[in-house]
Amino acid sequence: MVIKKLFLLILIILFGNTAYGDGEIETPEGFKKPKNELFFEEWRAEDPNKYLKAEGDYNGDGKKDYAHVFEHSVGAGMAIFVYLSQIEKDTNLIIKIFDTKEDKAIIKATKKYPKIDFISKYLLYYGIRTIPPGKYTTACGKGYFKCGGEGAEEEEIDIKYDAIDFFHYDAGGNSYFYWDANTKSFKYSWMSG
Repeated sequence: MVIKKLFLLILIILFGNTAYGDGEIETPEGFKKPKNELFFEEWRAEDPNKYLKAEGDYNGDGKKDYAHVFEHSVGAGMAIFVYLSQIEKDTNLIIKIFDTKEDKAIIKATKKYPKIDFISKYLLYYGIRTIPPGKYTTACGKGYFKCGGEGAEEEEIDIKYDAIDFFHYDAGGNSYFYWDANTKSFKYSWMSG
């Protein structure tokens, strides 16, 4: 019995945290990992994770967190999930921060131009990467649209911790997802058009 418990303890130490420790997280229900054959573009070779996974301390607790891109299991679409490591317990808090099936702009564009497959275009040309803390000028601060409208965009944001840059390589647009310590949730801001 003692040997069995010792063996189990060794397995937990060696392998119990590898799924979380190396950033390979269980795929959320209703999603699947992106198919590698879809991601052959040269620009993706610049990143060992093909811009489909990023890591950083997104909530400022000193522990490594992970962001992953997943495809929907049924139908076209993708989502970004963030796995926040928890200090209090050896678990992760999983937060979905973006989903093409819930994005108002994509839904509106799809209804307006039904012959264009916007979701598939996202699957080919989107990516995520980590950006460092700092002050950043937003899209409205750069003059892409008026500040203070829907979403209460500010001209500049002061990001306190690592953040996630969600970008569209082909179109050039991007948004930052960053942790708000007051609300204990992610905020986002458009950074370019």
